[in-house]
Amino acid sequence: MIKPRGLAHSDLSGADLARQPTRITRPSAGWPGLCAVLIGMVALVAYGLTLSPGLLGGDAGEMQLVPPLLSLAHPTGYPLQTLLGKAWVELFRVGSVAFRLNLLSAIAGAVAVSLLFLTGLQLTRSIVSAGIAALAFGASNIYWSQAISADKYALTGTLTAAVLLAFASWLQHKSINRLWVSAFVFGLSLTHHRSLIVFGPLLGLYWAAWLWRSRRQLNLVWAGLGALVAFGLPLLLYAYLPVGQSRSATLGLPPNLWHPHSLADWWVYLSDAQFVSAVRPEANLIGNLTTYAATLLAQFGGLGLAMGVAGLLSQIIQRKTIWPFLLMGFVAQVVLTSGYQVFRNWVFFIPSLVLFSIWIGEGVAAVACGLPRLVSHPRPRIKQAMVASVSILLSIGILLPLLLSQYPQFRADHLDGGPFDLYRNDLKHGYQAQRFVANSLPWVDRNAIILADWEQATPLWYAQFIAGQRRDVQVFFPLELLTQQLAEKNAVYIGRTYPSLGDAYRYSAEGALLRVTTRPNFAMPREMVRPVTPTVWAGQIKLLGHRFHQTDAALGRVLPVSLFFSAVRVPAANYALSVRLYDAAGRQVWQEDRQAFALGMYASSRWQPGEVVGDYFEARLPVDSAGPYRIGIILYDPATPGEASNLKLDGSGDSVFSLPPLSID
Repeated sequence: MIKPRGLAHSDLSGADLARQPTRITRPSAGWPGLCAVLIGMVALVAYGLTLSPGLLGGDAGEMQLVPPLLSLAHPTGYPLQTLLGKAWVELFRVGSVAFRLNLLSAIAGAVAVSLLFLTGLQLTRSIVSAGIAALAFGASNIYWSQAISADKYALTGTLTAAVLLAFASWLQHKSINRLWVSAFVFGLSLTHHRSLIVFGPLLGLYWAAWLWRSRRQLNLVWAGLGALVAFGLPLLLYAYLPVGQSRSATLGLPPNLWHPHSLADWWVYLSDAQFVSAVRPEANLIGNLTTYAATLLAQFGGLGLAMGVAGLLSQIIQRKTIWPFLLMGFVAQVVLTSGYQVFRNWVFFIPSLVLFSIWIGEGVAAVACGLPRLVSHPRPRIKQAMVASVSILLSIGILLPLLLSQYPQFRADHLDGGPFDLYRNDLKHGYQAQRFVANSLPWVDRNAIILADWEQATPLWYAQFIAGQRRDVQVFFPLELLTQQLAEKNAVYIGRTYPSLGDAYRYSAEGALLRVTTRPNFAMPREMVRPVTPTVWAGQIKLLGHRFHQTDAALGRVLPVSLFFSAVRVPAANYALSVRLYDAAGRQVWQEDRQAFALGMYASSRWQPGEVVGDYFEARLPVDSAGPYRIGIILYDPATPGEASNLKLDGSGDSVFSLPPLSID
């Protein structure tokens, strides 16, 4: 063991340590760990109060499905989260599996906040400054949204903070043991998300330079081998992936696209070759960086952004060692992730947000310590009070706007989520995914086939393989397999509207899914509630019946309703459909218009007499009333202007047909 060399104390803690103006905020022995726990608990309470209540779609749904089954996730496998999730699900048996894995993300998010606090404390020696940095990151919109669902990115933030803490600890107290710990933590981070590989060259340069300078006191071979072992040991978690592949193949999920067998297959899988090509930082670099800057402003606000810039400048001026690492890591992360040409690329900004939040803490410390020095007051206590006052004002100015804007949004959004749209491309809010499954699987024929996008497929798989529902049904991804499946003459459904299919098929919504056939359907769906009176518009289209899929708020304040129509004769035009919701006073509180029936897919002029066509709507209910509510239905000709476009009901002259009123429990 040797004594640290090369890094002066002021390299990490700055000139404020020498002058010690922040005695009121400097930690005493034993305080850092307690404060880290308390700050983490604050974050955990906030995440817990806004936690997604259950099943989710897309990648988040996949990470609710894969860990309990110990199957294989999409490239690059995420073995750490898979195995950690499996252990958590088995040990913590409260609530559904989906809820437990959402909660695990919240815990990971809170741990990230605690680790970031400890990193900031290593740098600033100020509890207030470190706390502001950690809580600003935890309250940022992007990270908060990921810490309340089972997706991968909360753990990404945790591992990023862990890598920085281990590195900062090694810089402050250089020893071979701390270097090995830092190498181990970095290796562990690579068992989760490949974006953290950006830190590898920077860490390697710092470690190699110190080892070379210390070659007279160290056995370089022993030190180097120890570092390689520490780095490589956690990578053994990847040995789990063939096991997961075998289980996925046996179960037939998810989703029959990545079952590598040969070494070449595994290379393509582990390198994620499909998406590597989407990293194009050279494409529209200025536009990408402008978008990132706007995102950064949205995450931390104007004052937070200013403190981050001030913190970076303070580091450059006062520290000789750590600022190049943070700055180069930040630039690399920003350039690469902002140039990632994929949907939702903003979730990949999380490592750079971790780095920027460290600068926010540095900036707060620099301003809080610098302003009192401008005042020539002889009493140290007065200066200390000024430091405390400035720190408190900055914390209020940065954190309060974030909390006031984020908490109500996430509280309302993730405990309800509202209706999902026709494309169902974001089933990650409140009860949307649970309602999608509840209003789809029960209504499909036996041994049916469902074609779905990733967002709809993962909650359906969860319902089948975790909840044990409708194992007779086959759920395939991607949706583009439709033509092949129709050729097999099974009952085929799709998970969303798909306008590009065009006029080659016939459509009918049965629950939340859309049935696709090559022949018209004349059969009525089972378990359907019929209207009280016969209802025909202009002698052409008849309302056969309806079904309210839920009449309580257990799955959000949404009223899902299926409507079933039939052609009395071939309609004279392509009629549009307007469904409206009225409250007890007769006020319209919701409306949705569609230019065609069956999730907007089926023009009425194509119907045959007697053909049954279903449609599905989700009406958003007001939060301040239990009803009774009334659904009104209007058919109209979009080619005719004004009220004259509305078709009249036979025998009444009215244009609006109202379903029986109902109250919401």
